[in-house]
Amino acid sequence: MSKIFLSHSSDNNAEALALAQWLKENGWDDYFLDIEPTRGISPGERWQHSLKQAAQYCELIILLISPAWRDSPWCIAECLVAKLHGKRIFGVLIEPVALESLPSVITAEWQLCDLLQGEKQRSFQVKHDPVVPTTTVSFSEVGLTKLKIGLQRVGLDSRYFPWPPPDPDERNRSPYRGLKAL
Repeated sequence: MSKIFLSHSSDNNAEALALAQWLKENGWDDYFLDIEPTRGISPGERWQHSLKQAAQYCELIILLISPAWRDSPWCIAECLVAKLHGKRIFGVLIEPVALESLPSVITAEWQLCDLLQGEKQRSFQVKHDPVVPTTTVSFSEVGLTKLKIGLQRVGLDSRYFPWPPPDPDERNRSPYRGLKAL
């Protein structure tokens, strides 16, 4: 399963593709995006099951928040599955939406990242035939920088695993704990 799950409304497929492009450019290419054939849902798969599994087994979920995302029961369910499984949640605002209209499960606990506000914008040209025609999507450079810092702090790859582990109990544990009973 992928480390990063991109939760978005189908109304925001272009923005999801643009954020996926940015993730790849910055070294986070292990993500799940439902509309991408190699990283998402393939024909013949049970799409509801695939979405639930991806949200359950990822290390973090990025919510592409827009009015369409807020109004989608599936998007809210993806967020709740991730929260239930203790995943880190990154909410990124991709369209104007009143914060008080968002579910409190997001706003009460997690700092959001605004990809709208900022003078300097970064543009991405995306296309995914036939789902997304050639489209230009712009995100705030400041917002992308903040998102990058947040993702780096989470440490999704082995460069960030502390060694030895900070917990003394973990330093001395057997790598084959299941064999002890035998």
